[in-house]
Amino acid sequence: MGSPIFRHNLLLRGAIARRSESYSWYDGSFTNTFPITGIAAPGTSGGPWVNQKGEVFAIQVAGVTTERGHQGVSSAVGLHSIKLLLEKKATISVPTIQAAVEELWGQSPFLLKTMPDALKGLLFRQVSPKGVCGKAGIKDEDIMREVNGITFQRIEPFISYIRSLQIGEEVEFLICDAKGENKKKISILLAELR
Repeated sequence: MGSPIFRHNLLLRGAIARRSESYSWYDGSFTNTFPITGIAAPGTSGGPWVNQKGEVFAIQVAGVTTERGHQGVSSAVGLHSIKLLLEKKATISVPTIQAAVEELWGQSPFLLKTMPDALKGLLFRQVSPKGVCGKAGIKDEDIMREVNGITFQRIEPFISYIRSLQIGEEVEFLICDAKGENKKKISILLAELR
């Protein structure tokens, strides 16, 4: 349903594309969201997604777009997160690395050609120069081989791991470039995401 901002009484169809929440890069950080197949028109952010019984299960927050427009996937924050915020009545803070990560398999063919077949890890993207990773010298397209000795190849387990730690806690990355060269260890203190 359209939000009260300016898309009133607009009913859009969609289907939950995954039974469990995932993490979406939204507004400079990862957010717990449900991916929904369906186009949410601009101005519907904040509007509820309802099931066939009319029960609210999520709130619209974003859509996957490119220069060609909406790509048919929307992101919605689950109702349990909204309820938690209403119950706490306080700002909720979680640890963050102030950078995005992507899975290696999803990169451009050009970048994949430079990577050794045996390379495992996650690729850094959207590294904020003023964030903890950027200040430590991590750059876009560096590869995260390990975090505290653990190798991650999927975004969800990595973000869940970071969220299991404490703000200000030190983590050590083993990183390299996209060719698998120039390995180095870099430590950061987890920042606060509010």
